[in-house]
Amino acid sequence: GLMQSFDGITSSAERASRPRPRRRLEIAKRLPPKTTAAAIGLFAIGTVLLLVGLKVMRSEFDRGVAIVVLGALTFIPGSYASVQLYGAFQRWPGYSYDQIPSYDD
Repeated sequence: GLMQSFDGITSSAERASRPRPRRRLEIAKRLPPKTTAAAIGLFAIGTVLLLVGLKVMRSEFDRGVAIVVLGALTFIPGSYASVQLYGAFQRWPGYSYDQIPSYDD
């Protein structure tokens, strides 16, 4: 509690009895796991498809464009959700887990 030793320093028993802040555990509990996995997965797959599509466009333009379009369709929502999740995780003003469609319901 609030009792302090004579010199103003709390004893180890008093420090041990205080509840410790559990910020990381609280955030980890609030971080939606399926939504996080979907966001990171879409971001990663989109990045790979964009890079592969740009490389394929050099030799087979039509096929490369198709791969780039698929990459963009996965990269854009994945990057948006990843930034929103990271902003909410870091508690940036204006960022919230509510701004992302949830797959955890």
